[in-house]
Amino acid sequence: MSVASNRVLLKSLDVLLRRNISLRILYSEAATYHPSKVDFEENHQKWLTDDSLGLEFGVSEVVPSKEQPGHHLDPLPNCVILFPTFKAARARAVIAAIDPTLLAAPGKSVYWMLGEPHLPEDAWRFEAMAKINGVTGAQLQFKVNTFDYKDTLRVLESVVAQVWEQHNISLAQFGSKLQALGTAIFFYLHPEVRLWFAVPKRYNATNYSDGCKATWMVELGPMKDFRKLLDGVGKLVVEE
Repeated sequence: MSVASNRVLLKSLDVLLRRNISLRILYSEAATYHPSKVDFEENHQKWLTDDSLGLEFGVSEVVPSKEQPGHHLDPLPNCVILFPTFKAARARAVIAAIDPTLLAAPGKSVYWMLGEPHLPEDAWRFEAMAKINGVTGAQLQFKVNTFDYKDTLRVLESVVAQVWEQHNISLAQFGSKLQALGTAIFFYLHPEVRLWFAVPKRYNATNYSDGCKATWMVELGPMKDFRKLLDGVGKLVVEE
């Protein structure tokens, strides 16, 4: 799952989680992630405004997922959950497509899931991500571990528990690959949430990650048993 886009991952995982297979997921951790701390600090202002920096250029289209359309009721206000990237354009495009008024006045309707790297030397990326996307202390935000899919699931569950009764919920996932795995499991549990994609105009291959630091494996096992476990969440069983 290392080199695929989150759009491909979420579509694939939606199918795999529903098949009667035994699922094992492999992931390669890059040796170098771009931008480096030096590159970001030298071009701090450019990263906020220059579209030529980063992994992608612009936004070609913003579309809801056909596989995860959600169950939205027209009278309810919108709530948007965002896993941002190092370019602000895609997150802003999703917000604008859902409700343009939330760009200027997010209030308690936009939740930012900011990635917290698992290595101390990458900790600076959390603040950089917030700065690039204009996320201030006044906005609703959560630290979400980039390497623990269970943490993604836990945080998403806590947010949805607060807003599901009064909002139509939308989610855009531009975060890490393992955050995408947690999001896919979350969508299995919550078909009422709508998934959105913001497709870049083109990608910048010169800023792709380099090398391989380590490899990781997530053993989910038989999907039949995994789905049974998920389907039991929130259910009350009376033993006779």
